[in-house]
Amino acid sequence: EAASVVEALGHLKTKEFALVITDVMMPGVSGTELLRKIVESYPDTAVIMVSGVNHPNRAMDAFRLGAFDYLFKPCEMDVLELTVERA
Repeated sequence: EAASVVEALGHLKTKEFALVITDVMMPGVSGTELLRKIVESYPDTAVIMVSGVNHPNRAMDAFRLGAFDYLFKPCEMDVLELTVERA
């Protein structure tokens, strides 16, 4: 768990993660910027983006940047579990 993009990147430097689930809106740097950094530096780590704002263009941008999936909040737990299993 990380409270910010900086903290998340710190965790990624210390050990390997198969998956990151990140909100689009985060304090400071956005989750989209975290996605860019993960794709660039940790290409074997899948990223699932989550947002409370239903903007299809944001989802398409996330997919273009390399997100595995993009879910809208509130997300049902079974949908999240299935998405994590697929990733």
